[in-house]
Amino acid sequence: MEIIANEYVIYVHYTAVYDLEESVYDILREMDNEADMRNCFIEADVYCDELGLKW
Repeated sequence: MEIIANEYVIYVHYTAVYDLEESVYDILREMDNEADMRNCFIEADVYCDELGLKW
């Protein structure tokens, strides 16, 4: 993971787009659950430059 001025870059290995999407949803779900347990929330703009995907 690399941090760039309040931006996190996470490298996820995948073999199919479906695997990438599942990994992204799992990471976002875990982040949301952790924030919720602390009465907080997350804001996330998630994208894959290589494939032009956004979540």
